[in-house]
Amino acid sequence: MNDEYARDISNKVKSVLLTKSKNGEFVGVDEKFIPENEKYVEALELLKTPKTEMEYYQKIVCLYGLKRFDDAYHMSKDALSSVEKNYYDVLCLHIAILLELNKDEEGKLVYEN
Repeated sequence: MNDEYARDISNKVKSVLLTKSKNGEFVGVDEKFIPENEKYVEALELLKTPKTEMEYYQKIVCLYGLKRFDDAYHMSKDALSSVEKNYYDVLCLHIAILLELNKDEEGKLVYEN
């Protein structure tokens, strides 16, 4: 039941964000909330081998912040099958990554800019 609910919410959120994106509305992360890139690089060094769910999430955030969307996509996709406590945080970030890559949940190109 929870998986069906999460899938339904995920599809609704993606639909809304995709529509906004197609209409030219901003759906990304506001740059003022992203720290300097050096901080992400430093954090990635510390998170080379994440051991906890939170460390996996933090590494995905760093990859996203550095605009390494392909790496972030693969890591978030893997994390979704294993995280429990941070599931919805990872899910939201995964959706943001999919939007950046213009892909659906199966990794297929949704539309071209």
